[in-house]
Amino acid sequence: MYAQFITFGLKPCGYISKIFAAPIFGKRSEILKMNRQSFYFLCALCWLLPAAVMTVGNAEECGTFTATALPRIGPKDSAIKDLLALYATPAGEIAYRMETLATSGPVFEVSFPSPLNTPHPENNTVWCRYFGVAAPGRHPAVIMLHHAEGATLLEDFVARRLAADGLPTLLVQFPYYGKRRPPDKVQADSLRKSDLDVLLTVLRQGLLDVHRAKDWLRSRPEVDPNRIGLLGISLGAIAAATLAGVDPDFHRVALLLGGGDIAGILSSDLPGMQRTRQQFLHLAPDIEELRNKLRVVEPLTFARRVPPGTVLMVNARKDDHIPVACTEKLWKALGEPPILWYDTTHVGTAIHLFDIANRVSAFLGGHADAPALTTLEGPPSGRKE
Repeated sequence: MYAQFITFGLKPCGYISKIFAAPIFGKRSEILKMNRQSFYFLCALCWLLPAAVMTVGNAEECGTFTATALPRIGPKDSAIKDLLALYATPAGEIAYRMETLATSGPVFEVSFPSPLNTPHPENNTVWCRYFGVAAPGRHPAVIMLHHAEGATLLEDFVARRLAADGLPTLLVQFPYYGKRRPPDKVQADSLRKSDLDVLLTVLRQGLLDVHRAKDWLRSRPEVDPNRIGLLGISLGAIAAATLAGVDPDFHRVALLLGGGDIAGILSSDLPGMQRTRQQFLHLAPDIEELRNKLRVVEPLTFARRVPPGTVLMVNARKDDHIPVACTEKLWKALGEPPILWYDTTHVGTAIHLFDIANRVSAFLGGHADAPALTTLEGPPSGRKE
C-alpha cells in the first residue's frame, strides 16, 4: 500500500544501476563522480546480500508486552483534537513472537497484532526485523521506517551499523509489504487505488503499528525505555515526522530525505513523482481537496507537538522526488532543527551512506561527546521547484 502512496524509493537493481553503470560504461552523471565511495557502497551491498535471503529458524520466544494508550491530547491541541482522536488506541497486554533469523549476529524476526484491522488478515500482523546488541546493560534503541518499494538493503545496512554502535534497532514493515501482502495482491491494490479513505485508513494503521512497536521495544531488558529514537528514510521520513507529532515521546527523531505538505509533493512536476502524481490526482483531482483529506497523515498538521531539540533532518539539494520547498516547510514547522544538505539527488545520497550512518548513529545515540550538529549548507537559491 505504501508503495502506492508515494514512490520514494527504487528497487535494488535500480540503486545498483544508477550508482555503478556510469563508472563501468563511461557515462558521466552528477551522482557518479565519487568512484571510490561507489566502490565502498558496493562492498556494503555485498556484505548485505545474506540479509536479503534471511530465513527463519526455530521459535526463540513468545510472550506479552504492555501496549500504551494513544494519543495524549493537551489544552493546546484543540484545533487538531479530532484528527488526533483518529489515532486513539487502548492500553492492554499484547502477545508477540520472536524468532531467530539464520544469519550471523543477534538478528530476529518479531511479530505482533496490528492495533487496526483491515479486510486482509495477512496485513493485520505487524512484522519487524530486530537487530540486537550483545553488550550487557540497557541501551538507547531505534525504530526504523523504510522507503517505498523494493527490498530494504539500505535500511538493513543502517540497522546493522546502529546495532554495531550499541543501538538495538527495530525495522518495522509497513502495511501491505512483505509478509503483509495478501494472496490476491491485485484485488487489494485495486481497493486502495480506488478509494482515498481506505488508503488513509491504512496509512494510519502504519503509524499505529510503529507506536505499538515502540511499546514492544520498551519491554526489552536490553533497551533503555526512556531513550527510544525514530529514524525514517524517504517515505519512512514522512511517516516518522507525522508520528513524532502524534506520539511525541520519542527520545530523538532522524528524518532522511523527507518533507512536509504531502499534497505539494504529490502534485510536483519532479521526475521521480510522475507515476504517483497520476494515481493521486485521479483520486482527488482538486489539490486543495487532496491537501485537506491528507491532514490526518500530514507531518505539518502535528509538527508543533514535536519537542524542540529532538530532530535531525538529512536532505538532498538536488532531490528529484521531494521538492526542496516541501523540505523547508517541514523544517520551519519543526522549529528549524539541524539539517544536513548533501549535494546530490534522492537516490544519489546512497553514495554518502557511510557518512550519513555515522552522523545519524551519533545523534540517535545521544552520546555526550557527539559533535554539535548545525545546518551544513542550504538549498541553492533561486532553484525552481
